Amino acid sequence: MEDARNNLGAQYLKLGDYETARRELEAVVALDPASEVPHANLSLGLLAVGRTTEVAAEARMALRRDPLSAGANFAAGARSTIMPTA
Repeated sequence: MEDARNNLGAQYLKLGDYETARRELEAVVALDPASEVPHANLSLGLLAVGRTTEVAAEARMALRRDPLSAGANFAAGARSTIMPTA
């Protein structure tokens, strides 16, 4: 079930429906907090809706599980560009 919801959240990201993606991905993270992919996708969704203070925490969660996660590394890097001192 979590995989399907994560995939749905990822599709919403691709479609540009970032608020819906964020809500879907937050639900997935709540259901499966140990999985890397939902955290990485959520970090991208949070970045897209401008919730930059939360991006780093989600990206860190994903990177702890998979240091090579492209999505989490991108979100963390983009966030540090937006908020370099935070």
